[in-house]
Amino acid sequence: MIRGLILNYNLTLYNPDKQMLMFGAKELLDFCSGMGIKLSLISRGELHRKQEIKDLGIDCYFTMIVLISKEKKEEKGQSPFQECADAMGLQPKEVAVVGDRVRDEVK
Repeated sequence: MIRGLILNYNLTLYNPDKQMLMFGAKELLDFCSGMGIKLSLISRGELHRKQEIKDLGIDCYFTMIVLISKEKKEEKGQSPFQECADAMGLQPKEVAVVGDRVRDEVK
């Protein structure tokens, strides 16, 4: 059973061209939270990203927000996806990943 979601930020929750949340993103977060589904967020760690997430008022939905820099991406160690699952207190089999390029991002 899926008990948690790891969501990508750009082009999944946020439209960078329009500089706003994607249509239905807030409703999705509300629904998942209401159903008791734990949420984490992963994004490239651009300097403004953390503040942008806070300004959009969506930071409160997430157990963990992971911002990945180029340096961190090249480091060996625990996967950011595993970090999120651990922070949510879930096993990987209980977590789904949602993004626009998940195949490339999960490798």
